[in-house]
Amino acid sequence: MFLAIIIKMIDGSPYTLTPKSTLRRHPDTIPGNTLIVNGRSVDDIDLLLLGVRQDELTHSDAASGLAEDGARCGTRFQAHAQLMRRSVLSFDNLKFRYEPFPMAVATPFFEEAHYKELVERFPSVDLFREIPGAGDKLSLSEKFGRRDYHRTIQNDPYWKDLHRYLKSRQFIAEVLGSLARNHIELGFPKVATSVPEAWRLIFRDLARGRLPYDLTRLSSRFEFSIIRSGGGYLTPHTDSPKKRITLVLSMIGEDEWRPEYGGATDMNRALNEVDSYNWENRRVEFKDVETLHSYEFTPNQCLVFVKTFNSLHSVPPIPETPSTAIRKTLTINIESAH
Repeated sequence: MFLAIIIKMIDGSPYTLTPKSTLRRHPDTIPGNTLIVNGRSVDDIDLLLLGVRQDELTHSDAASGLAEDGARCGTRFQAHAQLMRRSVLSFDNLKFRYEPFPMAVATPFFEEAHYKELVERFPSVDLFREIPGAGDKLSLSEKFGRRDYHRTIQNDPYWKDLHRYLKSRQFIAEVLGSLARNHIELGFPKVATSVPEAWRLIFRDLARGRLPYDLTRLSSRFEFSIIRSGGGYLTPHTDSPKKRITLVLSMIGEDEWRPEYGGATDMNRALNEVDSYNWENRRVEFKDVETLHSYEFTPNQCLVFVKTFNSLHSVPPIPETPSTAIRKTLTINIESAH
């Protein structure tokens, strides 16, 4: 019963618990694999506690020993996440503005050699899909161009490793910790970054007579995004209520973009007080906002937004640029279930 509760709590899990205590995949996931729940927990349960679904791992992952049994798998994944954190990207040099809402920039964000590899491996523009109602932004994501998105990640070791880390509880904990160190507390409970810690939080809540630790309180996803030159833009908006934190990472080479091309991200404030409270993300026209600060679009840059009732930001129309100039980014969203 306890195991069934845990599995049920994991929103969107690709598994169902059968009467024979067998953890089976739904038909729309990788076929041909049935995992048995033996007494304590198997590898999938441990992976789910860390926020990594087994359908995100490939057969080669399993063959290499990533999907080993029990806490050993969790420890191995945590070590991978820590290595990614130390050697590839850094939150240490974030510089914040707090008014009218928290927004930060970090440059550089990735280790330089790794960043160059990601830029070179950025998906072809032909794969992107238009996002309705989002100005001229195009996306390749779990929602838009889903098949090409997953193929891109699975077929490239750089994107595959980064995707695994960005979808992990470890990454969410790193972001929340970075915000907290900069005096931004969002009120979310401690995020488990290891299997033993997740089980400890679950048993703690059960001992206090309440439902187990909410494994789905926060989740993360990312998308490849582009905005074309020659008038491309992103209208002022505050982000969906489910989006709590957004990171926008530039994906351009040193010679791909110049300041005169535009493409900056603007921190906005509503001119009309009736637009000041905008939790539900009503679209606002450019003429109805003022620009408080403009973040120039530069290589190896990370912008961080915290969702608030007035977190208006935008990308003003990009003028004509050389035909090869496209504003390319990687957008990471940390979202709540409600």
